[in-house]
Parts: sequence; structure tokens; C-alpha cells
Amino acid sequence: GFAAMVRARSLTLLDQRSGTATSWSRLSYFAGLAPSAGLSFPRETLLYPILPTGNERNYRSLHKYAGLQVRELTWNESQSLTHGWLASRTPTQYLGITSNNTKRRLEFAPDKSELSVTNQLGVDLRLLIVNDEQGQLRLCEALADGKSQQLSETKFSEVMLRLRSLFSKNSPEFPPGIIETLNVNGQMMRLPFSENLMELQLAAITSVTTTQWQPNTYLAVTDRGCDLALGIDAIAESNSFHVIKGSW
Repeated sequence: GFAAMVRARSLTLLDQRSGTATSWSRLSYFAGLAPSAGLSFPRETLLYPILPTGNERNYRSLHKYAGLQVRELTWNESQSLTHGWLASRTPTQYLGITSNNTKRRLEFAPDKSELSVTNQLGVDLRLLIVNDEQGQLRLCEALADGKSQQLSETKFSEVMLRLRSLFSKNSPEFPPGIIETLNVNGQMMRLPFSENLMELQLAAITSVTTTQWQPNTYLAVTDRGCDLALGIDAIAESNSFHVIKGSW
């Protein structure tokens, strides 16, 4: 069809005490017909093109082409990426970095040995892991935006089992039909995925040496980004994976 779709993968660090959020996102677009207005992002967002790389010859050719490609940006109340940023029927990827003030939060209500939470993040939660003030791990699943739920106590082993299963099902993969290996001097080498700051921090979450579970922190997994700009109003988001690391 003519519609535009995006698959997004993001990590957001949310500090409720200061009301600030910093996020990294990898945005993969495909448009049957590129929108005439291009893309639009808030001023707080930096957007970097992600270009494919291969052997040295292809690398030089790609960067020569990238240097000739013209992109136009208009600064007004937002960033209007008016030309050269999204072509019709062409898979296109960007790395987005955003830092801004936010009122998004989870509200926690302790009651003796119990703890309940109200979701005010603006997105539905697939899974929520909380480390409370006493260092007790708690969790809940399927918490809709604006709804409240009591958190059940859990163990570290159960938390890691759930997270590793969820992260494994949503790990980056090459599209069907893509050759995943290169013959380099007679040796077959697997093409690597990007090891940027976002992916390194996501990998650290399920590491056996993780130190992220500090008191008054939480980890939420969602299907939509928390205040994540996608560049096109009402664009369809498909098979996305978003992680929010918060503190209160």
C-alpha cells in the first residue's frame, strides 16, 4: 500500500525525582509512498542516519553516495526534515537521541508490606519489575495506561528468567533472505549488529553481573515508546520493543 510503517527499538532512562528523561531509539521505516512533508521531530531530538557497511570497497562506495545525498532540514517550532530523509519503497533506518523534561511517571503507594502502582507513563506496560525501598523485587504484567495494580513479590531468579525470555524473543535479527556471513580471506565471518550505547545497556539488563537493581528503581517493557517521537503523525508502529529504566 501507500502507508508508512515503523519498527522502533528504544531505551529510556527516566528520573522521576528530577522530571527528566533521556532516550535512545533505533527507527526502521518503510513507506509505500513517502510523505510529502517529510519527517518532523522535536528540537530536543538528534537524528543520525544508519548506513549499511560491508567490505572496504562497498564501504567507500556507500560513503561516497552518502556524501552526495542531499538532506534538507528546516528549523521552526520543531525540526522539519523536508527532503532526502525518507524515500518511497526504501527501507531506511535512523538512530534517535532525545533528552527532555517530562511528567510521565509511575505512582507507587505503599501499604504496610504491600505496594501498588498506578501507570501514568502514557503507554501500556507488558511487564513491570520494581525494586522497592526495602530492596524487595516485585512485578506485575499487562498494566494498562491509567490503571492501578498491586505488585506481587518475586525472586531475582524469576525476574531474570522472564526478562531473558522476553529480550531473546525481541533481539535484533537480519531480515529473511539476507546473507549473514562474509568470506574474508577464506574465513567466514558473521556480520555484526551495532554495539551502540543503547544495545550495550539493553544487554547489561540481563547480564549475570547486572547491578541495576537498586532500591526505588523499576524496569518496564512496552510496545510503544514513552513520549517517543516517530516523525510522522499517526504512523503505524509494528513489532516494536521499548524498555524504560526508571527511578523515584
